[in-house]
Amino acid sequence: ITFSSTDSTGLVSTDTVTIQINTPPNAPSLALSPDPVTGADVLTVNITSGGDDDGDPVSHMVEWFKNGVLQANSGNAVPSTDLSIGDIWLARVTPNDGYTDGTPTEVSIVVSNSLPTITTPVISSSAGSVYNDSTLTCSTTAFDSDETVTPVYTWDVNGNVVTGNTINLSNYSVGFNDTISCSVSVSDSNGGSASDQVSSTVDNRAPSLSSLTITPNSPSTLDTLACVATTSNLN
Repeated sequence: ITFSSTDSTGLVSTDTVTIQINTPPNAPSLALSPDPVTGADVLTVNITSGGDDDGDPVSHMVEWFKNGVLQANSGNAVPSTDLSIGDIWLARVTPNDGYTDGTPTEVSIVVSNSLPTITTPVISSSAGSVYNDSTLTCSTTAFDSDETVTPVYTWDVNGNVVTGNTINLSNYSVGFNDTISCSVSVSDSNGGSASDQVSSTVDNRAPSLSSLTITPNSPSTLDTLACVATTSNLN
């Protein structure tokens, strides 16, 4: 807009004022993912622009708050190392069209407990195969992104319940084709748990022949021969 004025002597003065007519950009739509989120995840805010009525390009500034306190995190993501159970994370996104800010949008989420996991348990034997006098070991790997967890092992040997990851079958009445089971469970401090079970069957072991004797040593045609075998079977 240009203004001018003329005095009584005919002198003229002019001045120009520029006014930018601008509509603030519209508020964006937000979504946090994943939902629910745990300490093993990367928390991301997904932004859908609300556009600008004047057709101006819109940028977005992201601010993250943890339990109401502004954090140094910038960008659209919070790494898993910053996430702890029970924390409330809020993303505030403010649009800007190059001239002014629009109304910000906020979205929040509570960090959930990450459930513990275990790998499929495996039974190994000191003898290679599982015999009635073998020492067995049950093993697995337990993991929880929130804390250190320790698996608990429980054996079932013909109704005898034994705890610990190893067991000596020679201490129990066990025979060929009996089933030995190992159950594994793990729990975290927030009530999460996981469990699994594996079984093995007692193998048959071939008998052994330690000696064979024929009497008498020098038989005649009138003798009756006797054959005596000494055997053993560890089953």
